[in-house]
Amino acid sequence: MNRSHKKNMTGVILAGGMGRRLGQSKTQVQVEGQALIKRVLEALRPLFDELLIIGGDQSQAVHDSGVKRLTDVIPKKGSLGGIYSGLCYTAASRIFCFACDMPFLDAGLIKHMINNAASQDVLIPQFDGELHPLHAIYSQACREPITQQLDMDELKIINFFSRVKVNYVTAEEIRRLNPGGYCLFNINTRQDLHNARKIAKRIRH
Repeated sequence: MNRSHKKNMTGVILAGGMGRRLGQSKTQVQVEGQALIKRVLEALRPLFDELLIIGGDQSQAVHDSGVKRLTDVIPKKGSLGGIYSGLCYTAASRIFCFACDMPFLDAGLIKHMINNAASQDVLIPQFDGELHPLHAIYSQACREPITQQLDMDELKIINFFSRVKVNYVTAEEIRRLNPGGYCLFNINTRQDLHNARKIAKRIRH
């Protein structure tokens, strides 16, 4: 991984969701006996000189993480507000934003994205017909259009993309680095958690 790219990028973990559909804080849910936030941090610590946790999650797992935890600059603005907060809180030219509920992050894909982020404002995976804005890189050029969107209470992340330079990580690139595409899997419901635990067993064996 290009060291200069690493120095100009902060890893941001969004931990603002209340996990209502899951019935508990996402960060403390366990996969293979390990809290989700610990799995995420284990994957990210070697890849970033600076890591931030953004959001109101008060779980013990977050408090014990050893990573700086910051509240949203503008509260109650969802994931878009979390991305904006990450950009505000760092001096780095870019942030790599991750949801806290992704148990299978892949260092190979993350490094690939870091090394290919210099020429655009947003670099985002596109896999199985879906965009993944919470496994994506955002430059400081995104702050102004995000601010305007937040002022209108328009919280869909991709709505500001037409105003910045966007590039996509293709499904072919993702499968080359992470054949099952599990690196983009996230946990929102009890069924997702059940599926995650099955995937973990499959990967382990």
